[in-house]
Amino acid sequence: MPCPVCEDASDAPWFKDWTRFVESPAADTCARCRVILKGVRMMRPKPARENSDPDRLQLDGIFRDSDHQSPIGIYQGEQTRFIEFYVLPGTPSAHRPSTASQWPSLSHLPARVELGESAEIIRRWMQICQREHPECSNTPQSSLPTRVIDVGTIQLEEVRLHTTAKTDTGSFVALSYCWGTSGNLTTTISNLAAHSRAIPWPCIPNIMRDAIQITRELGIRYIWIDALCIVQDDPQDWNREAAQMKDIYTNACLVISGTRAGDCHQSLFGERRASATGSGERVPTSFSHELVVSDDDQPPVYVREALGHDLLYDAKQDLERHRLLGRGWTFQERLLATRTAHFTSSELMWECNQGFMCECGSAQLDGSLSLLRRALQAPNEASSHWKKIVRAYSARSFTSARDRLVALDGVTHLFKDLGWGSYSFGLWEKDIVGQMLWQALPDNRNAHAEALPEAYRSVMLGPSWSWVSTNREVGFSLACRPIATVVVRLPTAEPAVSFRDAIAHPPAPLATWKLTVRTKVRRGIFEHKPCQWQKCQYRVLLEVPGPRTGWPVFDFYPDIIVCPEHQAADSDRVNSKWLDEGQVVECVLLADVPAAGLDGGSVGGLFAGLVVKTCPEEPGLYFRVGFFKSSWLEVPEGDTSSPSTVSPSMIWDGIEESVMTLV
Repeated sequence: MPCPVCEDASDAPWFKDWTRFVESPAADTCARCRVILKGVRMMRPKPARENSDPDRLQLDGIFRDSDHQSPIGIYQGEQTRFIEFYVLPGTPSAHRPSTASQWPSLSHLPARVELGESAEIIRRWMQICQREHPECSNTPQSSLPTRVIDVGTIQLEEVRLHTTAKTDTGSFVALSYCWGTSGNLTTTISNLAAHSRAIPWPCIPNIMRDAIQITRELGIRYIWIDALCIVQDDPQDWNREAAQMKDIYTNACLVISGTRAGDCHQSLFGERRASATGSGERVPTSFSHELVVSDDDQPPVYVREALGHDLLYDAKQDLERHRLLGRGWTFQERLLATRTAHFTSSELMWECNQGFMCECGSAQLDGSLSLLRRALQAPNEASSHWKKIVRAYSARSFTSARDRLVALDGVTHLFKDLGWGSYSFGLWEKDIVGQMLWQALPDNRNAHAEALPEAYRSVMLGPSWSWVSTNREVGFSLACRPIATVVVRLPTAEPAVSFRDAIAHPPAPLATWKLTVRTKVRRGIFEHKPCQWQKCQYRVLLEVPGPRTGWPVFDFYPDIIVCPEHQAADSDRVNSKWLDEGQVVECVLLADVPAAGLDGGSVGGLFAGLVVKTCPEEPGLYFRVGFFKSSWLEVPEGDTSSPSTVSPSMIWDGIEESVMTLV
């Protein structure tokens, strides 16, 4: 009969007050409860105050079986700690064969991440993946990139840049890492010939050295590193190689991700470090383990603080510790990779097309959580997944704002076969109206983005109707019913000067950004509402047609901060998207979201569209400055000539469609 305390048959978490748990008969009769109690006493956090009430110590956790046992949470007043119990792999139990299976089989974690142990773990994971994962079956002899680093052998430290022939095939590793701001070793036109002869080992940054050593230990001849394999000051070479990112990261037999390193001069190896939780705590406080029990009745059982595995679920990360996860270029490198070994601050983690594994052993997960994999497996839902990809990607930061389009190009190529039409500056033809309804999120600004260079303030980043025109994280409207129609062929991001410059005017001509829509348009006045709790608020006062003279209100969400009190702190400010108080704007209706009426029919629901202003260079063109949405529209206080609310039908009914060209 299962213990009623620690082996509840239900899947619901158990939550136990410490005192009642100690006094439970199971504390003496159940072997597992005895282990838990002893482990909790060893690992409980110190009370924040000396006179803390011991009754406030509580535990929670879920016990199902040894393969799916979650950590136990210890709550001591305001202190929290998560612990896990385990036995070592292959632990026998001479007297009770079943007792070893009560606990998960995990390995101890050494205090440091070292080359030899890391290479051995990665080798084991690669063998499992290549043998058991059909979704990860890229050929071991893939076409090699234009250039690769020949790593030589373990005995020979000399490395060199190798230029391949089009017919060359072989296995290669790719490195995903953060350059940082303190300088990097690069291949340039002037040193290309020298790097082809030899790259001096002392000149190579630490993270590259470490990746080269791992590649050697794995018995692989080549590694691809962007700074060395692309001629950085040759625009033609850069454009050509940037277009090959999809093949490079997909065909690499392994991608080494320097997740723990903040720049290229830091190492993949070293002391394990704690990560930050949402509350700012560092967890775990220690990577050590304790022996809880070892007697005739049970095998040796250990306890330690549990490691977090937010990386598996694309959760918000500690960017101070894992800066790589906030960088724009590394987003597609992770999505495109067939296999990735993440060197995180606390442990090694494995990610492939078919699942996850981790060094501590407690986060085995079958099935990829990649948004890209989900989209490729469900083409009919690809637009929804694309919006999720764009939202996650737009939260990343870039050293150069002009990279916001090109750094997603590899992912874009994989979407082209899913039946969503042509691709235009980050949006897909068959859902072009729905994808134009992006919104710069006011409370989720990417605080880790570099300040926009002053030179960009007078440059139009665009097209304005694309999310590439803002430096903010963007979200998308709910499922909607398009009202507007795109009436001309979509523009394409053909490079005007270079691929990077396609989203900057100048040098890209405005003609390459033109998008013409047929829809209903209403004129309005921009108004800044008083800020509340440091939150900027805006609205558009919209003229009502007919005999009424009142001005109903649209909620307005600008693409940048246009509040005079707070814009100075906003690195996103671009002059082309700025609005002055009282400025005339146009509201371009794009879609509505019907709501179910009481009789099961449809009534007017949410209306959404773009707020645009006249392009200063060409008055016949319009530049997007934000997003509006409305349902029932309030009339400003003091206006007695109109009802207190105005139906959306009063706004749009009777308005003739017109043609408007956006850039």
